[in-house]
Amino acid sequence: MRSPEPLLSPQQYAYWQAVKRLTWRILGVWIALILGAVLFAPVSEAVLFGVPLSYWIISGALLVSFLGLVVCYAWTMDRIDGHPNSTPTKAMNNNRAEAGDTHEDQLRGSDASRH
Repeated sequence: MRSPEPLLSPQQYAYWQAVKRLTWRILGVWIALILGAVLFAPVSEAVLFGVPLSYWIISGALLVSFLGLVVCYAWTMDRIDGHPNSTPTKAMNNNRAEAGDTHEDQLRGSDASRH
């Protein structure tokens, strides 16, 4: 395992490792679903709009599974960001606030940014 980059604290390094691990796992599941659908799809004789019916079923199932993976990624990222030892995003936000970045306040519609 590589040593942490000099610009990252150990907490930030662990955070980004967790994010990369999650991303690779989600990507692996998505590739496995696509390959499984293509390789093991039942070939149907039924045709709908000139395309085999199995194509329509597989494309619908892959779309639903993709949406499920997006929801899983978002839920897991919320858990990672909410973990007590996960301070990189909070530290980055504090650094931006100290530098005078009020973009997030403007998006939230805070009263301070309206004046």
